[in-house]
Amino acid sequence: MINKGTAAKYIVHVGLPKTATKFLQRCFFPSLDNIYYCDPRTTHKKFAEYCHLAGDFIFDASYARDLFNANLKLEGSNRTRVFSQEGLYGDPWHGGALIKRNCDRIAAIFENPHVVIVLRNQPDFLQSLYHHYIKSGGTETWKTFLCSQEHPLIISPDYFMYGSYIQYLINVFGKDRVTVLFYEDFKRDAVAYLNQWCDILGVQRDCWDKSILDRRENPSLSPALVPVMRFLNKFTSSSKHPNLLLPRNFHGGVKKVMMRLSARLPHSGRPAIPQKAADEFLKDCHDSNRLLEEIVGRDLEPLGYHKA
Repeated sequence: MINKGTAAKYIVHVGLPKTATKFLQRCFFPSLDNIYYCDPRTTHKKFAEYCHLAGDFIFDASYARDLFNANLKLEGSNRTRVFSQEGLYGDPWHGGALIKRNCDRIAAIFENPHVVIVLRNQPDFLQSLYHHYIKSGGTETWKTFLCSQEHPLIISPDYFMYGSYIQYLINVFGKDRVTVLFYEDFKRDAVAYLNQWCDILGVQRDCWDKSILDRRENPSLSPALVPVMRFLNKFTSSSKHPNLLLPRNFHGGVKKVMMRLSARLPHSGRPAIPQKAADEFLKDCHDSNRLLEEIVGRDLEPLGYHKA
């Protein structure tokens, strides 16, 4: 479902995580001259943190707008303003708790924004999240990971029900102000995918340098090394476990070694989460995927979005 956002003053990219968001933020958006990119890591860091962290009884949309506008430069006043933050979809470690809240905050802050979301099929996304959890210092087995319901790790099928979320976006912003893209299209044909982004942003398709594709980074932990790193994580402090035996810099060293080994090992074969267990966890997403197909008008089964 591709809608051009040229009539919108604000284009808000809400994620998902693990869908090449960093590549868009660091390589693609800053390379475009005809948009005003609002970087959540630099100029708009305070705004991004406030949107994500402010409690419901503290959050003030007018204050958020002030934060957003505080770092806008005059030369960007007539250009489309693009803000990209994957956390706006919701934190995967909090289940589906923040998804609707964040959508409502976007609506309260921005005037008639155009919202863009990039989806990734649930089975691949679930595996990728578990790999990321282990890379970040996680110590739980896949069995505990899938059933964890205690802070700071709450994993819920609600987080993967894309159809329900897209429908809510449409209810809030209108169908012509919501665009759905697919990570699988990026993997298959990156040039065509980024040209879709150009259409959304209202810029010429040939305005970006194709050499940025050489800067894509997608380091992934080999499934064979997941149990090894999970074991080592039990001894090294990290963002997931800050007070373990060895200081945090040991975790960084272990991570570098694991990633170098991963680059030499195949990533196919037995997944970190057994396929049967992953399918059982995601079975409640099937109805939502049917709704997603109806909304985007596309058969998504070939992309891995299962309906039965």
